[in-house]
Order: sequence, then structure tokens, then C-alpha cells
Amino acid sequence: MTPEGSEIVDFIEPLQNKKSDVAEFFAHTNILVTGGTGFLEKLLVEKLLRSCSDISKLYSIVRPKKGKFASDRLKENFDSAIYDKLRRKQPNFLSKVVMLEGDGTKEEYGLSPEDKNILKDTNIIFHAAADVSFLRKIRAITNVNVRSTKFLLTFTKQLPNFKVFVYVSTVFAHPGHKTINEIHYKDAIDGDKLLTLIDILDDKILDQITPLLLKNMWPNTYVFSKAVAENLVLKCSDDFPVCIVRPSIMIATNKDPIVAWINNKTGATGATLGVYLGVVHTFHCIPEYNAHVIPADYVCNIICSAWDTFNR
Repeated sequence: MTPEGSEIVDFIEPLQNKKSDVAEFFAHTNILVTGGTGFLEKLLVEKLLRSCSDISKLYSIVRPKKGKFASDRLKENFDSAIYDKLRRKQPNFLSKVVMLEGDGTKEEYGLSPEDKNILKDTNIIFHAAADVSFLRKIRAITNVNVRSTKFLLTFTKQLPNFKVFVYVSTVFAHPGHKTINEIHYKDAIDGDKLLTLIDILDDKILDQITPLLLKNMWPNTYVFSKAVAENLVLKCSDDFPVCIVRPSIMIATNKDPIVAWINNKTGATGATLGVYLGVVHTFHCIPEYNAHVIPADYVCNIICSAWDTFNR
């Protein structure tokens, strides 16, 4: 090899081994990701562990479901093909994962006192868990999407070495605006007031007043609940960094960690599948409108939002 070639190799190798500023930010941190077995959450956990390899611990809150224990669901989760690249790069990555049993439908996320104590060394929270049903009654969806968010924000204030809280909302949380800017909106009812209504009113009255709460602005209780949760993020985060991320409709991955991976048939995926199978022949659409969809691996780059928010 010529001396000139040797110089090129010497220059390239440090660049290949140099960690990004984002990876350096996550080094030696303990991270909590809620909704650890959901579509986005699976990819987010994989992205964090593979791209930020010096993470100390990654906490994943998993709930029992359909007769399966949380520990069994987590094991099945990591058997997925999307972790193959991570397994090749870090064969022992599971040693960093700590499974905690919890449930967003319950008070204080269903966490035991012991698990809450384990979480005391958490530095960063990605709150991505949510009930995404458009048909859910106001009480049920408020308890999951609003009450659990308030608990996590309140719990965060007890963490001595906390850095940043990232809340995953939706770009459709504020449909009354033609353009969604990177600002806080105050269209929805105050989060604490909604929680009080949920606590004091019975289901019949709640069903009756739901249209009043939606104000002909929100088409369903899901997007309404996300707007209210955003209100709580703003209200409860006066003494630590927070970030709200508003992705649009998530579809299969573009390429990372594997091409075209998806594990559900909801939303745009279900519609596309119906066309593919020949079941759906026509859609009622407005041709001038664009479909607001985004590959899920693009959304996983929200790990950069944690770094950016902390540094601001």
C-alpha cells in the first residue's frame, strides 16, 4: 500500500469508530420506554439499543394480555426478526433490558412499589404507549392516554438525575388548525379538569357530554385524548425538559432495521391489504389531499429529539 493510501485508511477508521453526539448523549443512561411491545415501541427499543450501544439499562413496561404473563410477552417480543441486526451487533443486548410489569389502564400505571423504586435511576423517558382505538369511550381512553401520562410526569419529578421526557402524540391531535406548527396548542379542556369529570360522573352522563367535549373539532376520542395529554405535558413540566413529538400515520418501515416490516393490519396498512386482496375496489377520496403517512423507522429518529431538547 502506498503512503498516500495508508493516510486515507488512517483517516477513515477514526470516522467509522467515532460515536455521534446523540449516541454520546445516551451513553451510560437508564431509559424507560412505555408500550414496549407495541408497533412503534418495538422499533424504538431496537433503535436505541443498536444505535446507542453504551446505554446502561432500558426499562420496558409490559402488561399481561390474553392470558400471557408480561415476562412471556417480552420474550416473544424479542424473538422478532427486527432484532436480528441487533443480535448480530450485540449478542448480549438483553442483559440491558429490564422488564417491569405494569398496565396503563390502572392507577399509577399498575406499577408495584418495588418497581417504582427500581425506576428511580431513570434518566430519560419515552412515553409512547397509548390506546389508539377511535371507538373507545371517553372514560377508558382518558384513563390510558391522559391519566397515565400525568402519573409519569408526576413520577418524573421524583427522579434525582432526570434529563428529558419525550411524549409521543399525533399530528392529528389539533385538527382545528390547517397547519400544525411546532408550538403548544390550548384548544382542549384542561387535563386535570377532564380527569375530575371522569372521577365524578357516571358512564351515562359522560356519554352524553362527550360531544360537548369534542366541540365538533375532534372526530374521535383518541385524538381528543392526545390533545388533552399534551396539555398536561405543558402544565406539569415546568421544572424539567420535555418534548412533544407528533408523527402522522405510521406505515411499514422503509429499510431499518429491515425493509417493509410491520406487525399490524390497522389504518393505512389494512386499507392497502384490502386492495391487494381484491376486497376493496374503491375509496371515497378528495384527490387534492395528500395522505399523511410516514415510515415507522423515520419516526424512531425521535431519539434525536431527546438529545436536542436536553441541549436546548
